[in-house]
Amino acid sequence: MDEIATAANLNRGTIYLHFSDKAAILRAALARSEGDELAIYQSGVEVTSREDVTIMFERALDIWNGEFGSVWRHAHEAATTDPEIQRWLDDFFEGQVAKTRELIESRDVDAQPAQWRALMLVSMWDAFVYRLADDTSLANTHSISALADLFEAACAPQAL
Repeated sequence: MDEIATAANLNRGTIYLHFSDKAAILRAALARSEGDELAIYQSGVEVTSREDVTIMFERALDIWNGEFGSVWRHAHEAATTDPEIQRWLDDFFEGQVAKTRELIESRDVDAQPAQWRALMLVSMWDAFVYRLADDTSLANTHSISALADLFEAACAPQAL
């Protein structure tokens, strides 16, 4: 709480007027960030080319490189001791899988393969965000290209 107070240029007492503990601050930050993260999927609806995929992930990387990536990393750490945060993360993850599945199915992939592909993509993206929050040395162009490759592979017609 001392670090939070210093960063916010407040004293601890002022913070406790609004939040009972660090977990409450984190839950508020997660709720505020949720719309930004899910907005990535809204842009995916119009994706019809590699350029569109690249633009979608450029937007995603901007969000992940910003506050969301840091909040996400702290949320994963806090989830080990706070069941409410763990439930929020689980629900949010399921929402990401559902949105990703919709995007994949919109490209004529059957439901069951789309579900597994969405689950794998979201799991990889989740790990990517966690890593990105700690390592800003990753080149954006390479990161975007890798994410676009994964997305295009998941949206490909059924494999034999």
